[in-house]
Amino acid sequence: MYLTIKQQVKHLSKEDYKSIKELCHIAKNLSNQAIYNVRQYYFNEGEYLNYEKNYALLKLSENYKMLNSNKKPTIVFALGGIEEIGKNMYIVEYDDELWIIDCGHKFGDENELPGVNSVICPFDYLVENQNKIKGLIVTHAHEDHIGGIPYLLKTVKVPVIYGSLLVKNILQRKLKEHPDAKIEKFVELQDDLKVESKHFKIDFFRVCHSIPLCYGVCLQTPNGNVVTCGDFRFDFSNKMEQTDIHKICEIAKRGVDLLLCETTNAEAQGFSTSEKYVLDEIRRQITKAPGRVFITTFS
Repeated sequence: MYLTIKQQVKHLSKEDYKSIKELCHIAKNLSNQAIYNVRQYYFNEGEYLNYEKNYALLKLSENYKMLNSNKKPTIVFALGGIEEIGKNMYIVEYDDELWIIDCGHKFGDENELPGVNSVICPFDYLVENQNKIKGLIVTHAHEDHIGGIPYLLKTVKVPVIYGSLLVKNILQRKLKEHPDAKIEKFVELQDDLKVESKHFKIDFFRVCHSIPLCYGVCLQTPNGNVVTCGDFRFDFSNKMEQTDIHKICEIAKRGVDLLLCETTNAEAQGFSTSEKYVLDEIRRQITKAPGRVFITTFS
């Protein structure tokens, strides 16, 4: 198995450069394809050249000794969403096929970016590889996962979008503000939906989150299985939107070679508070209010 991971980085030490350069040298001896996938990033005495491209550095798998030179690599990387809140967008690519997972935006910081309402991911890589795009999978309908879709549709052709009914309805309303962005085809996600392409087998599992109809995704590739959880929480007081633990166990039995898991508040100990208590507090505030109550929602 050979998985290359591409991550967005801003600063690397000279030690990191040296290590990656050594990995590239080893990979070149094992497979010409591997060194090709470093994609025009060059190293020279610790200096990182040609960094004007915003899609990040290809870091070779530490399991390079397991590289099968008869196989092409599965490439997984992020266009956004790493070490930041927002702009979630991930790519899983094998040979001539490329799947996009989510396409969010990030709310502009009034101090750093005054006058800017939102920031989207760079789409350069997708423009260059338009012919590889098989589809866009949307895990759920929060803005940091769907906010960039109208701009993506203006930039490249996406043959099909997979998402929940809520994602579909919100997108349709969004596109009224973007008449030049068109959805070619939309397939509504179901718990038992299976999608197959030349190199991929894809299925889905329900997860609980702070918005209805959220899904995780399992992509079976020729080199191994890639699973992304989307955004999730465990809230056993929520009777409507439970995480499908049985489906997760089924996927686990296949073997998971790469897990893309959200880490928001992962360093906090214990469990997150159930939204049942949030609803109880809203009810309490409305009950004791002397007059009209206004409720706003976010994302």
